Amino acid sequence: LFGVGAYAFGLTQFNVAAYSLKEKNQLTPDPDNPLNNLQAGTIKNSGVEVDVKTTLGEGPLWDVEQERLYWIDSFDGRVFRSTMDGREIRAWDVPMKIGSMAIRKDGNGAIVSLARGFHLLDFRTGDVTLILDPEPGKAANRINDGKVDKRGRFIAGSMDTMESGP
Repeated sequence: LFGVGAYAFGLTQFNVAAYSLKEKNQLTPDPDNPLNNLQAGTIKNSGVEVDVKTTLGEGPLWDVEQERLYWIDSFDGRVFRSTMDGREIRAWDVPMKIGSMAIRKDGNGAIVSLARGFHLLDFRTGDVTLILDPEPGKAANRINDGKVDKRGRFIAGSMDTMESGP
Protein backbone atom coordinates (compact mmCIF):
# COMPACT_ATOMS: atom_id res chain seq x y z
CA LEU A 1 0.00 0.00 0.00
CA PHE A 2 1.24 3.44 -0.86
CA GLY A 3 -0.68 6.45 0.45
CA VAL A 4 -0.56 9.87 -1.11
CA GLY A 5 -1.47 12.74 1.18
CA ALA A 6 -1.78 16.49 1.07
CA TYR A 7 -2.11 18.69 4.09
CA ALA A 8 -2.66 22.27 5.12
CA PHE A 9 -1.45 23.95 8.30
CA GLY A 10 -3.75 25.40 10.94
CA LEU A 11 -6.92 23.46 10.27
CA THR A 12 -5.37 20.10 9.49
CA GLN A 13 -6.99 18.63 6.41
CA PHE A 14 -5.70 15.50 4.77
CA ASN A 15 -6.91 14.31 1.39
CA VAL A 16 -5.79 10.75 0.97
CA ALA A 17 -5.95 8.27 -1.89
CA ALA A 18 -4.67 4.71 -1.59
CA TYR A 19 -2.68 2.90 -4.23
CA SER A 20 -1.09 -0.53 -4.56
CA LEU A 21 2.23 -1.29 -6.17
CA LYS A 22 1.13 -3.94 -8.67
CA GLU A 23 4.26 -4.03 -10.79
CA LYS A 24 7.67 -2.44 -10.42
CA ASN A 25 7.30 1.36 -10.62
CA GLN A 26 3.58 1.15 -11.44
CA LEU A 27 0.99 2.34 -8.92
CA THR A 28 -2.64 1.46 -9.47
CA PRO A 29 -5.72 2.53 -7.47
CA ASP A 30 -6.55 0.08 -4.68
CA PRO A 31 -10.36 -0.46 -4.89
CA ASP A 32 -10.44 -2.50 -1.66
CA ASN A 33 -9.12 0.34 0.47
CA PRO A 34 -11.87 2.26 2.32
CA LEU A 35 -10.12 5.53 1.47
CA ASN A 36 -11.07 5.29 -2.16
CA ASN A 37 -14.31 5.81 -4.00
CA LEU A 38 -13.66 4.60 -7.53
CA GLN A 39 -15.85 5.55 -10.49
CA ALA A 40 -15.00 4.62 -14.06
CA GLY A 41 -11.33 4.17 -13.24
CA THR A 42 -10.87 7.55 -11.56
CA ILE A 43 -10.22 8.23 -7.92
CA LYS A 44 -12.31 10.58 -5.87
CA ASN A 45 -10.40 11.42 -2.71
CA SER A 46 -12.08 10.77 0.59
CA GLY A 47 -11.22 13.73 2.78
CA VAL A 48 -10.36 13.40 6.44
CA GLU A 49 -10.93 16.77 8.06
CA VAL A 50 -10.26 17.46 11.70
CA ASP A 51 -10.17 20.72 13.61
CA VAL A 52 -6.76 20.34 15.23
CA LYS A 53 -4.36 23.26 15.43
CA THR A 54 -0.76 22.33 14.69
CA THR A 55 2.41 24.37 14.38
CA LEU A 56 3.86 22.06 11.72
CA GLY A 57 1.45 19.23 10.89
CA GLU A 58 3.00 16.63 8.61
CA GLY A 59 3.65 12.96 7.92
CA PRO A 60 0.14 11.58 7.27
CA LEU A 61 0.11 7.81 7.71
CA TRP A 62 -2.94 5.59 7.12
CA ASP A 63 -3.17 2.41 9.23
CA VAL A 64 -5.08 -0.11 7.11
CA GLU A 65 -5.75 -2.53 9.99
CA GLN A 66 -7.13 0.07 12.43
CA GLU A 67 -8.62 2.30 9.71
CA ARG A 68 -7.08 5.33 11.40
CA LEU A 69 -5.10 8.29 10.11
CA TYR A 70 -1.98 9.27 12.06
CA TRP A 71 0.04 12.47 11.70
CA ILE A 72 2.53 14.50 13.72
CA ASP A 73 3.04 18.06 14.86
CA SER A 74 6.77 18.19 14.34
CA PHE A 75 7.56 21.36 16.28
CA ASP A 76 5.16 20.89 19.20
CA GLY A 77 6.04 17.22 19.74
CA ARG A 78 2.65 15.56 19.32
CA VAL A 79 1.27 12.48 17.57
CA PHE A 80 -2.37 12.49 16.45
CA ARG A 81 -4.81 9.78 15.39
CA SER A 82 -8.26 10.15 13.87
CA THR A 83 -11.00 8.02 12.43
CA MET A 84 -11.86 8.70 8.82
CA ASP A 85 -14.98 10.65 9.82
CA GLY A 86 -12.95 12.81 12.23
CA ARG A 87 -15.14 11.97 15.23
CA GLU A 88 -12.55 10.08 17.26
CA ILE A 89 -9.38 12.11 17.72
CA ARG A 90 -6.55 11.10 20.04
CA ALA A 91 -3.26 12.88 20.76
CA TRP A 92 -0.04 11.91 22.53
CA ASP A 93 2.64 14.32 23.71
CA VAL A 94 6.26 13.35 23.16
CA PRO A 95 9.09 15.05 25.08
CA MET A 96 10.80 16.77 22.12
CA LYS A 97 10.45 17.62 18.44
CA ILE A 98 9.34 14.69 16.30
CA GLY A 99 10.49 14.07 12.74
CA SER A 100 8.55 10.97 11.73
CA MET A 101 6.85 7.81 12.92
CA ALA A 102 6.10 4.22 11.96
CA ILE A 103 3.20 2.19 13.36
CA ARG A 104 4.28 -1.00 15.11
CA LYS A 105 3.06 -4.24 13.53
CA ASP A 106 0.85 -5.04 16.55
CA GLY A 107 -0.82 -1.60 16.33
CA ASN A 108 -0.23 -0.85 20.02
CA GLY A 109 2.34 1.84 19.46
CA ALA A 110 4.86 3.42 17.15
CA ILE A 111 8.54 3.93 16.63
CA VAL A 112 9.11 7.69 16.59
CA SER A 113 12.16 9.64 15.49
CA LEU A 114 12.51 12.35 18.09
CA ALA A 115 15.19 15.04 18.16
CA ARG A 116 17.44 12.89 20.35
CA GLY A 117 17.01 9.45 18.81
CA PHE A 118 14.59 6.63 18.15
CA HIS A 119 11.89 5.98 20.77
CA LEU A 120 8.95 3.64 21.39
CA LEU A 121 5.58 5.34 21.90
CA ASP A 122 3.00 3.15 23.68
CA PHE A 123 -0.49 4.16 22.50
CA ARG A 124 -2.16 2.67 25.59
CA THR A 125 -0.08 4.41 28.27
CA GLY A 126 1.51 7.30 26.37
CA ASP A 127 4.93 6.22 27.66
CA VAL A 128 7.90 7.17 25.50
CA THR A 129 11.02 5.00 25.87
CA LEU A 130 14.41 5.64 24.28
CA ILE A 131 15.64 2.86 21.97
CA LEU A 132 18.83 4.52 20.70
CA ASP A 133 20.35 7.94 20.17
CA PRO A 134 22.55 7.39 17.10
CA GLU A 135 24.27 10.78 17.41
CA PRO A 136 24.78 11.43 21.14
CA GLY A 137 27.80 13.69 20.58
CA LYS A 138 26.11 15.98 18.04
CA ALA A 139 23.95 18.34 20.08
CA ALA A 140 23.12 20.55 17.07
CA ASN A 141 21.71 17.58 15.12
CA ARG A 142 18.23 16.13 15.43
CA ILE A 143 16.68 13.01 13.92
CA ASN A 144 14.13 14.07 11.31
CA ASP A 145 12.21 12.50 8.44
CA GLY A 146 11.97 8.73 8.12
CA LYS A 147 10.07 5.88 6.48
CA VAL A 148 9.76 2.10 6.68
CA ASP A 149 11.47 0.24 3.85
CA LYS A 150 10.09 -2.88 2.16
CA ARG A 151 11.96 -5.09 4.65
CA GLY A 152 10.21 -3.42 7.61
CA ARG A 153 13.17 -1.33 8.78
CA PHE A 154 12.47 2.20 10.02
CA ILE A 155 15.09 4.49 8.51
CA ALA A 156 15.43 8.18 9.39
CA GLY A 157 17.94 10.89 8.63
CA SER A 158 19.29 13.64 10.80
CA MET A 159 19.66 17.36 10.21
CA ASP A 160 21.95 20.08 11.50
CA THR A 161 19.57 22.48 13.26
CA MET A 162 22.16 25.26 13.14
CA GLU A 163 22.68 24.67 9.39
CA SER A 164 26.40 25.08 9.93
CA GLY A 165 27.69 21.62 9.07
CA PRO A 166 27.17 18.76 6.63
